[in-house]
Amino acid sequence: WGFALSGAWAEYVAVSCDIAGLKPSSATMEQAGAMPLVALTSLQAFTLAGAPWQSAPTVLVLGGSGGVGHIAIQVAKDLGAGKVITTTSAGNTDFVKSLGADEVIDYKAADWATALSPDSVDVVLDAVGEANCGDRALPLIRAGGNFITLVPGRAHLPTSSKAGVDQDFVLLSQAGASRLDILRGFADDGRLKVKIDSTFALSDIAAAVEHSQDGHVDGKISISMQPAS
Repeated sequence: WGFALSGAWAEYVAVSCDIAGLKPSSATMEQAGAMPLVALTSLQAFTLAGAPWQSAPTVLVLGGSGGVGHIAIQVAKDLGAGKVITTTSAGNTDFVKSLGADEVIDYKAADWATALSPDSVDVVLDAVGEANCGDRALPLIRAGGNFITLVPGRAHLPTSSKAGVDQDFVLLSQAGASRLDILRGFADDGRLKVKIDSTFALSDIAAAVEHSQDGHVDGKISISMQPAS
């Protein structure tokens, strides 16, 4: 398994051995294909925030049932987070709790930025890209903490600063075999699982992209190299 920078919507893809690894024995081919991008992104983001942690920080994952978010909850716990808070809809509460979320905020019923107390979290991972997310998150973050967004553009970073709080945008750039092996260990230990929202045949790739863009995907979309039944 791995992450192909040139894309992987094909039966065969040539990649460097340096960015490929043995897939988890516990994962199907569809699961192994759907996991690396989001899992490597989560690992890179939390490593930037000091993981693996010994201090058991409180981590807020915005968008906990999405492709990155549901993996990030698990990776945060695997890397030593003491408490993981996440946002999702009420219908996904049990799902994100099953992944390790300790506190769940229904974003349709409450504003996470006011539901949490100032200086109550150490790391905020923005996997949603809400308007003014950085400015709204900054008061919640303790000194020594991190705000990390996965959404490009200055509009998602705070427009001000807070002493001791780092602000970063993460685009996956650390996709080596050693990192894949870390994630494989988590998966084979039963601590990292990907939820497949739906599976499309390669011939239906346009429909898969359309489904992805509708903004209501729980987990990941998988592309099967076999004809869909």
